[in-house]
Amino acid sequence: MSYYDDMYKKREQLIEQIKNLKTQLIRLPEGELHIQKDRKQTKWMVSYKTQKGNTVRKYLPKSQFQQAQLLALSTLYKARLKDREKELKAIERCLQVYDPAYHGYPDQISSEEQKVLSNEHLYALLQPYLTRNQIYIHNWLNEPYESNSDYYPDQLRFLVNESFYVRSKSEVFIAEVLIKSGLPFRYEVLSTNAQTSSQKWYVFH
Repeated sequence: MSYYDDMYKKREQLIEQIKNLKTQLIRLPEGELHIQKDRKQTKWMVSYKTQKGNTVRKYLPKSQFQQAQLLALSTLYKARLKDREKELKAIERCLQVYDPAYHGYPDQISSEEQKVLSNEHLYALLQPYLTRNQIYIHNWLNEPYESNSDYYPDQLRFLVNESFYVRSKSEVFIAEVLIKSGLPFRYEVLSTNAQTSSQKWYVFH
């Protein structure tokens, strides 16, 4: 199967996924869930638009936990829908100006779904809807580990995704490829057997 055929098949899959996501969203409650956290407690707020187009926000009590879960699920599906629509747009652009030398998607693609899952409060509500693998990966990413960042910290000069620094442009490229591929990873894990400066990438497969 040619690269063009692969893209076309992926396009059809994305169209079906987008259709299914829109169907699921229709079945979920309307409104946007907002998490407000102060020093003592976390509050749930729901915003929605009235028939006149005004935005109204109201408090959602903890007794309506299931409603909060469904609104969190709606947030996840909307993020997933954005991801699929961006990917579909990129693939359709590739199909229109197909170049056999092209072997990837545009740099603009980033995961809205990962942004949702990285929110600890939304994640707590969404756990019943996540796979074992998603939960395991989340826990793995949040486990503490010993970093090698104390080794010549002044060499950490290249910013990746506005979140962390690496030591070279080639490592920026590696990190961006891992991020775009959706592969969770840790940077510069200090090996337990290291006598000196051991620099390692740990990738979750």
